[in-house]
Amino acid sequence: SSNDGFLGLSADDIANVRTGYATGVGQVRTLETLGVWVDTATVFAELGTQVQPFDTVIEGVNGVPPFTTTVTVHVEAGNYPENITISKALILQADGGTVTIGS
Repeated sequence: SSNDGFLGLSADDIANVRTGYATGVGQVRTLETLGVWVDTATVFAELGTQVQPFDTVIEGVNGVPPFTTTVTVHVEAGNYPENITISKALILQADGGTVTIGS
């Protein structure tokens, strides 16, 4: 068991990658190219993707695997009333307007 915040790949993710490799189609898209997404207005299942973002900044930060330095956490405009400390390398980017983190 690990406390690094990385949740890992789902069985569906692994199956999709295997299928893509087996048929010679598809592509592997990494967090370095896609980033992790956060939107305080999220009402869907939270996966950290642009379509199904996390709803808190800390979830976005925790969605960045350890030992990476070029993953961007995209935070949609809004107020995130959370107090956080970020202790790993990542890029934190406001998207779509002003982002306020904290009370």
